Order: sequence, then C-alpha cells, then structure tokens
Amino acid sequence: MTIVKKCGIAVCAALLLLCSGVENGYARSKSLVLQVGSQVPSVSTLLIYIAEKAGFLATEDLDFDVRYTANAPTAMQLVAAGNADVGVLTAEPLILGYDKGLRGKMFFAQQKPLNYYIAVPDASPIRSLADLKGKVIGVSNLGSAAVPVVGSMMKTVGAAQGKDYTLAPVGVLDQAVAALKSDRVAAIALWESQYAALARIGLPLRYFHHPTLGDFGNNGFAASEATIKNKPDALCALGRSLTKALIFVRENPVAALKIYWSVNPAARDSGDPAAAEVSGLREINYIVKGYRTYTDGQKDFGQVDRDGFQRYMQLYKDEGLLNKIPPIDDLVTNQFVECSNKIDAEAVRKLAHEWKS
Repeated sequence: MTIVKKCGIAVCAALLLLCSGVENGYARSKSLVLQVGSQVPSVSTLLIYIAEKAGFLATEDLDFDVRYTANAPTAMQLVAAGNADVGVLTAEPLILGYDKGLRGKMFFAQQKPLNYYIAVPDASPIRSLADLKGKVIGVSNLGSAAVPVVGSMMKTVGAAQGKDYTLAPVGVLDQAVAALKSDRVAAIALWESQYAALARIGLPLRYFHHPTLGDFGNNGFAASEATIKNKPDALCALGRSLTKALIFVRENPVAALKIYWSVNPAARDSGDPAAAEVSGLREINYIVKGYRTYTDGQKDFGQVDRDGFQRYMQLYKDEGLLNKIPPIDDLVTNQFVECSNKIDAEAVRKLAHEWKS
C-alpha cells in the first residue's frame, strides 16, 4: 500500500512484481537446498522457519528449499551425494557414515545439550542413573541413536545392558507415554524435540543427561564438501539468519509459536485458542531452553565443540559401533563462525518486539 501511494501505475507494477519475486525466493543471489533429517516439520527446525518468515533470508538475499526425509542418515546420504547442500541433523550420520565414504562437515551448532537423554516421571522414586539398575528403559526403537548414549550413561554406574537393565522399543509420543503410564518401562530415552512435544501436553518429567557429554550439542547443520567450497557466502548468510532467528525467538516466543504453527498446523492443539497458546509455548520454551545463549558482540556463536565432538566419537567406539575414529578435521569446520556472528542484534530485537502476528 505504501508503494502505491508513492509511485505511478507502471512503476508500481514493476516494483510489486520485483517484491513478489523476492518474497517467493526468485532471483536471489544465493541459494541452498536444506535436507531435514525428519519426515515432517517439527519444533527441532524452528530456527529455519523463523529465518524465513521473519525476513532474515530475504535480507541476506538467500533462497533455500527445505526438504524432508525419513531420518538423519538418509539426509546425510543425500547431502554427501550432492542432492542437497546442507543437512539439518545430528552428528551420528557424519561419524558412522565416514567409513562408508560419506563426506560432509558440521559447520553450525545451535544446541547446548546432547540431543539424547533419559527421562522418568516426575513422581518416580528413581533419582539417579544407579536407580535404573534392574529397570526397563524405553527407546523409540532398538536402532535409535539413543541406544549407545544410554549404554554409555549406564556404564558410568557400572551397569551393562541385558544384565543390569533392559531396553525395550516403545515408539514415540503417545506410545512412549502409554508405556510409562502403564509401568511397562521405568524410563524413556528419546531426544530433545520429542521431549518438547511431551512438554506441550504437560507431561511432568525429570531428566538425566550424560555425566560427561551432556553439554555437547550434537545437533546442527552439516554441509557437503562441494557446498563448503562453492557456496561459502550462502553458508555465512545461513549462519547469520539462524543466529538472528535465535535472538528473535528468545525475544518474542509467542510470535515464534505462531510462525511455527503457520508451517506445522498439526502442532496446534484444537479447542480453546488461549489453552492452545499455553501448551504451544511449553513446547517452544522447552526447545529454546536447549539453545545456546547469544551475547551481544559474540564472535563464536554457532561454533562446533571440537573437543565434545571428539569425545562423542570415542563414545561410539567404546560402544562398539566404530572401529576407528575419523579425523575430526574431516567432520567439523568452524570457518563460517566469524561471518555468522556479523549481525545487528539490537535491530533483530526491535523487529521481534514490534512483530505483528
């Protein structure tokens, strides 16, 4: 409307066409194909949706196509094969795929805790990992990446799977809740976005994180070697957009929630709108709690923890899933960290505060 008031009909038509093209991702100077390691939109990829809807991608002149697939290993295979530029996934496919010839590097990590950990009902008498001896722990399936993490966690209290505790497949969401409530399992071992979904329904849980690796954020963004070589400006733009998105969601979680609902309407509870917002904010706040904290003027936000990554690879070797630890420089790069931190944080906060849903 503002443009119409300040231009003639012909000029307006041209400007509106140009704006429409930018809004819809046409003719931007940089582009990326993002392959998400899940089948549908979820709260785990919240920053991507905010980066798009809040205009951070347009500001960077960056267009990306978000695609979904069955799981993180499949996403990494597509990235390594050149069918996508960036994988949105956890570190395991990089680590376990190395011997199979898969190549790619994690270049941005926004999460601070290890993605997999154990939960028990808040009223449970279990107060430590040692209390899980003799118990059944539920996992989504026996091939889940949570399995070796649980094995490593329980070894710290001298417990071995099959001897001192048992793992049982319980599925996710409602199935996992039913297994807990029926006492079929004493605990569950899932991942961050699953726990966020359980927070949305108001399920009170207590959590046990890995004693030595609990602070290693293994969830992030990995690029193919070709993308790192050929699209460095696009990766810098993506890093800045994600950093801005994190600031935005912390400043205005309600706006972030509504952006998330616009992408994933199934995440919105039916019924009373006020109640839906309360439950939705529980999910948003849970996932945001797991983000690293950004400090104005920071120069290393998004940096991949190389020491933690090295120790995480050692966990997989100790659990018998890795014969040889790959060279870390083949799996991790922090070359895009400096450019990802060149943002105007105050301008992002202003945008978030003034956001109209």
